[in-house]
Amino acid sequence: GLSAGALALTAGDYSTTVKVTCSTGSCAGSSQSIAVTLSVTSPPAKLKAVTDVLAFTTTSQNLAPISQSVSLQNAGGGSLGVASVSCGAPWCSVGAPPSAIPGGSTVNLAVTVNPAAVSPGFYRTTVEIATSGGRATVPVTLFIAWEVFSSN
Repeated sequence: GLSAGALALTAGDYSTTVKVTCSTGSCAGSSQSIAVTLSVTSPPAKLKAVTDVLAFTTTSQNLAPISQSVSLQNAGGGSLGVASVSCGAPWCSVGAPPSAIPGGSTVNLAVTVNPAAVSPGFYRTTVEIATSGGRATVPVTLFIAWEVFSSN
């Protein structure tokens, strides 16, 4: 097995010499040195959409834009190249993504919906993410309730 120290090595080449000494028989006391080289590579970049769903709710009397964050993570190593992040409906927009996400890092992108662009009701779309380490889709819902006033 590997020790905890060996498992924590960063990417790179490691070299050492192992000395083996015979302890029994006709070779007792004889030693031999063996050169050992270990190459450690980073795991590949891997996209993980941390956010499962974005759900927006408002009323017909409050049609100001609403924002929430979608969290994206490079769950691998190396650099995760971000090709595109887009929302599939005209009433939904996404902030500019970074060009890359370092290994183990998470970024938050603003997703904004514009309730004034549609009538009251229930709407669905998705945020589509394309990267060098995979694709992801995050569902987005928007519910605009009619606000009813009584004339008592």
